[in-house]
Amino acid sequence: MPVWVVNRGSEIIPTDDLMGSAPIPLDSIQATRMHVRRLLSILEEDECTALVTSEIAEGSRNLSRDSVSEFLVDGILVLDLDPSMDRRKLTIRKMRGTKHTLKPRDIEINSKGGIRVL
Repeated sequence: MPVWVVNRGSEIIPTDDLMGSAPIPLDSIQATRMHVRRLLSILEEDECTALVTSEIAEGSRNLSRDSVSEFLVDGILVLDLDPSMDRRKLTIRKMRGTKHTLKPRDIEINSKGGIRVL
């Protein structure tokens, strides 16, 4: 049974009468979509800019582990390694309202924890 977050962090677990006749399984795409959408809507209501991270399984063609987030966010930056060239890469896969290159760019992570686009 999913947990709903309301009123800036108060958690409620819906009862059977709130859920209807068929509860949503926690591992379903519907439950994932509901939780991700709710989290992003809380951030949007606060009019803040947030950097939400997600890992991608090796060899996956999805842009997030949950395969839902990429449809709900405004931008997607993919960080990757090119072991043959011994370089880290950054690719802008999606950025709403902005023209951008689709070419991967080399990046460098310095000793102070900063990232420099080369």
